[in-house]
Amino acid sequence: MKKQLIVLLAVSLLAFLSGAVKVEAKGLILDATNATEGWNIYKDEGVEVELESVSGKEGKALGISYDMGPGGWIGIYKGNIDLSNCKSVKIIYRGKGSQNTIEFKLEDVDGSNFGIIFKTKSNVNGWTTVEVPLSELDYWWGGDESLDDLSNVNIHFAISKKEGDKGGSGKIVIDRIELIE
Repeated sequence: MKKQLIVLLAVSLLAFLSGAVKVEAKGLILDATNATEGWNIYKDEGVEVELESVSGKEGKALGISYDMGPGGWIGIYKGNIDLSNCKSVKIIYRGKGSQNTIEFKLEDVDGSNFGIIFKTKSNVNGWTTVEVPLSELDYWWGGDESLDDLSNVNIHFAISKKEGDKGGSGKIVIDRIELIE
């Protein structure tokens, strides 16, 4: 079963802040502490990555600084997010540095991964808003081919070097992630 989508790197990929990473659903703030709190890093061998709280469009934002070196990707994720009443995810971000691909992914409890790729979108002028309908996410791997329990998912943003990308270094700033009902 295949689903398609239109989103973020987020990151994911991806948009949070005001002194904190925000995930909102009609004004409900699911996380309002520090911009980097709760985010976990995973990366290819030889890649350097740093998460930091930086100035955003409004308040604080999540900064993802990276150097691909000989590697090909970095990723961050935040777990236990309730998207059960969510129809789409809106992400506000900006990026600078070498041109690379941003990936936005959801992972359910059985390890099924669904996502969307934003080819060569890591270096954009100014703040960019992307809205991703969950119904349009594609099945990528793991678990089964169904995005099951949306009440407990991991949200992932990745930056990857795909064909035509530059690798190298850059920075993605995610200002806000908003859950749209």
